Amino acid sequence: MNASRPLCLSASLLLGLALSVLPAGAADRHVNPDGLCGGNVPCYTDLQSAIDASGPGDVIHVQAALYIPAATVDVTVPVRILGPMADNNPLPSKGTSRVPGSASEAIVCGAYSLATLMRISASDVEVNGLEFRWGTGDLLETVQTRPTSGVIIRNNIIHGSSGDEGMQLRNAAGALIECNHVYATAGDGINLCCGSADGIIRWNEVHDISSENAAVYVYSSNNTTIEGNLIYNTTLNEGIKLGAKYGPDSLLTGGTILNNKIHDTRQDGIAVYTSRTTVRCNEVYNSHSENGGIYLAYKISDVAVIDNRVHDNAFDTFKWGDPAGIMIHPEVYTSTVTVRNNSVYANSPNGMTNKAADPLVAEGNWWGAADGPGPVGPGSGDRVSADVDYDPWLASPATHSCPEVLRCGDQPTPVRRTTWGSIKGYYR
Repeated sequence: MNASRPLCLSASLLLGLALSVLPAGAADRHVNPDGLCGGNVPCYTDLQSAIDASGPGDVIHVQAALYIPAATVDVTVPVRILGPMADNNPLPSKGTSRVPGSASEAIVCGAYSLATLMRISASDVEVNGLEFRWGTGDLLETVQTRPTSGVIIRNNIIHGSSGDEGMQLRNAAGALIECNHVYATAGDGINLCCGSADGIIRWNEVHDISSENAAVYVYSSNNTTIEGNLIYNTTLNEGIKLGAKYGPDSLLTGGTILNNKIHDTRQDGIAVYTSRTTVRCNEVYNSHSENGGIYLAYKISDVAVIDNRVHDNAFDTFKWGDPAGIMIHPEVYTSTVTVRNNSVYANSPNGMTNKAADPLVAEGNWWGAADGPGPVGPGSGDRVSADVDYDPWLASPATHSCPEVLRCGDQPTPVRRTTWGSIKGYYR
């Protein structure tokens, strides 16, 4: 263990319990290292013992304390694991009162000697309101050889992975990852991959990520919704990357990237390497990418880029010479790409660059000036490259028709699983 890292500190006990409504035949179980659980029974001193004693549908209440498991906690039955902060917003940007490491949290701590803190090996598992910290691998994970469905990870604080992801869900159908505060990971903050489908990643705050891939990275997966996340301070790579790097996912159905705010990224704010993807109502600024704020790449088709704000980005010109707010890779099938009603301004060197062989239709966008883009255009707005059909352009900032950005804990919060077919029918 690195001596410069802080040791796990003890947390005082919190005896209040999260309330839940149990399905018929299910049981309430309680966990506290003191073995007392405030008089609640049955009481277990560690989380694994409570899981091993549980049946489907049981609710495990993990009381506020410090937990340092000797081995990865393996969730092998469909249970709800509720910390003392279950259903409590952990996001700094939303004014949370939760403080990582405080006496009010149930803290699962790897002490930098354990790689994975929790492995979910069953379907219909919910993990809600805990803190996971200081491991050397994926702090939370599912494994590809044990397919899951209906896993829910919400309202958790996840940080301090020194070697890999904050969470990586593999081969997970219908996963819901929402309202988590994920930060300070050497790998991706949130990763969904490896045969997953119909996943939703929404309303998370992910920052200070040192991954070689992205703060939120989805690959080898179909029909993912990435919505309403706040992502900032990536030191090596993207904010959001949908599709495996180098292009092997180009024929997959990507899904929807909606209403995210991404800023201060070393590389692209949003990178799309999958077909049948809608990128809508996102804001990207202060990117220093060698590609662009929004980057479409490889042999992808049927992509819509609509109602986004891409502004105040200063790109690295070493790779392309003219990276842009919206950047098109040479292999993209531009005849199937829609770029409309975006506000693209104050980007350097370009607002839009098309490297593909065929022209790109990008009419009806705001380029930061009433007289349109330059230098191939007549105006003083952001520059566009050759092979961009920019005329007519908007003479004033775009009015964006975007859905409301929901906050964690808003009611109702239905799970919205929008298929590409309905997206295409509505937006194209």
